[in-house]
Amino acid sequence: MSAPPIQFLLLPDPVADHRWLATISAAFPDLICPPWPIWNRKESVESYSVRCLDEWTSNENPLIGYDQPILLGGIGFGCPLAIEMSHQLTIRGHSPLGTLLIGGVRSAEMVPQAIGLQWSMIRWLPDSLIRRWIRGRWFGITIEQRLWSPELRELSRSLISQLSMKRFKQILPSLLGWKRTSEEVDEMGLTIHQLHGRTDRIVHSPSLEVSTILMEGEHLIHLSHTGEVNRWIDAIIRNEQLRLQFAQSR
Repeated sequence: MSAPPIQFLLLPDPVADHRWLATISAAFPDLICPPWPIWNRKESVESYSVRCLDEWTSNENPLIGYDQPILLGGIGFGCPLAIEMSHQLTIRGHSPLGTLLIGGVRSAEMVPQAIGLQWSMIRWLPDSLIRRWIRGRWFGITIEQRLWSPELRELSRSLISQLSMKRFKQILPSLLGWKRTSEEVDEMGLTIHQLHGRTDRIVHSPSLEVSTILMEGEHLIHLSHTGEVNRWIDAIIRNEQLRLQFAQSR
């Protein structure tokens, strides 16, 4: 008897959508990237994560089924949500096979204080200036110029120009207010796989003991180092499939 197929769910930054995962979905056509529900004002990361899971699993046609194993991941600031959702799945008795963190935070300590400080100073500025800050701080203009293809540069400009500033202003304070410590995340008992760029200027680099480091990687490594990121994901999926097949055969 063959093992059931793995559901691979990957979360982009909460201010982005499925287009931000195009380089990964091209390699993994069964990738699940659900649309984000509206983020309520002052809603915490923990509360929003519970609501997302409820919405994605309880519809008539659920996006995620509890009858198949789940591999859950996040990119950038989608990582805190991936951690919280993995924790919720575990509480509900459906622990994910693994939690993949790609170029994102594993705990609140990894979020640079400079982001919160800068935001407190610029949040009252006109939207056009805030968009420039997002492009330079979040997306990284230098990365665009050096590493991205023309198509990816155009995609980043399109996402920023179409970004709802009302939504961004609601979500960012909640993300910056996420307070999970490394110890708290460790106590969740999750199987975490982390991939990070060594020279990431947006998110602090994690310990080598708990992650895989791309030595030439900066931020948004799924765009700048697509092949390496996809091979890393593929190796994890293949390993989990073999493990499931072995367990099924016993």
